[in-house]
Amino acid sequence: MLDSLFPKEEKYLVHFDQLLFEPLKNQVIYYDPQPDSACSKYIKSHLKSIKAFFRKLNFAYEFCYLPEMVDQLTEEQVRYRFPNWDGEPLQAIGNDILKPFLSEKNKDIKACFLHLYDTEDNSFSYYPLKDFSEMSLKAQLMGYNKVLDDDFWGRDHIEFSISLPETEDDVAAYSELHEEQAQYVSLQKRFVYDIEEDFEKESEKVMHELWDYLSNVRMLGISEFVLNCAVPIEKRLSRLVVDEKYNIILPDFKDLHIELGPLPKAIFLLFLKHEEGIVFKCISDYREELEGYYRAVTNRVAKSVIDSSLDAVTDPTRNILNEKCSLIRKAFVMHMDKGLAENYCITGERGERKRITLPRNLVEWR
Repeated sequence: MLDSLFPKEEKYLVHFDQLLFEPLKNQVIYYDPQPDSACSKYIKSHLKSIKAFFRKLNFAYEFCYLPEMVDQLTEEQVRYRFPNWDGEPLQAIGNDILKPFLSEKNKDIKACFLHLYDTEDNSFSYYPLKDFSEMSLKAQLMGYNKVLDDDFWGRDHIEFSISLPETEDDVAAYSELHEEQAQYVSLQKRFVYDIEEDFEKESEKVMHELWDYLSNVRMLGISEFVLNCAVPIEKRLSRLVVDEKYNIILPDFKDLHIELGPLPKAIFLLFLKHEEGIVFKCISDYREELEGYYRAVTNRVAKSVIDSSLDAVTDPTRNILNEKCSLIRKAFVMHMDKGLAENYCITGERGERKRITLPRNLVEWR
């Protein structure tokens, strides 16, 4: 059967010229140049059972039906990537969304499954789907099981039976399969939930570390690509307002307030004032100005406490300043992706001037 599915040619690969995401080894992507084809409609109507099939394979594969992934995007995910999103409905995408990225020699490929082969040249193993009048999808999937098994380090696949319906009348017959696979469906959701449930119970340091981690993993790869296609708006920077109480507000991101502790906030305000930047080892030269901001934003009135904190942060032999800058960065990354957050953070090469790169025409002191 496999010989009839794969003609004898160069590794059966599909190359993408400028792929905009980095897929994972356990992802299988469905592609169809005809978004409304019979194959696409069939897969959409039987998506749960097809996903269950891939989850039961040896490496717990994730079947990526790109139009359906738009429905899985949450408001939190969209706003994290696009803080200026105005709440407009997400744009639908088709199974042909990858077509512009195909190399010229592959522009005419038909409905197929794509599986990562080589990240360096954006190549995928290509499994063409036959018309259902020639072979049922169930039979084709069972053949693909062997292909994936051979492709992934030659590991033996797990034997199992599957009751993928071949007609709409068979839908009831495989309902139990969905129940059996519930544990697979909920695994990632439970992982994220468990972390976020404990979020409020942790110390400030652990809290920031968890959110930094979640921010990095929640929008990786295909999900971010789908989100960018579904929200066709330009990411843009917000103005930054420092009000009379030294609150830090991003008005164009729905009046987002950035919460910082007194000392990190004082450091942030110091660097915000000095657009030219400051060399960390020279921070002691700005101690008086830093103390002014620190006194303005802290409730600590004991001079000894203030002096002790300033001594620590201006001591070039200690790492306190870097630690405070890390807290500043995490405070922004909690609310937006790193690409946007970098504009509001203190950045720069080691030994050179560190600065906040946000254009100062976007900064308002009240």
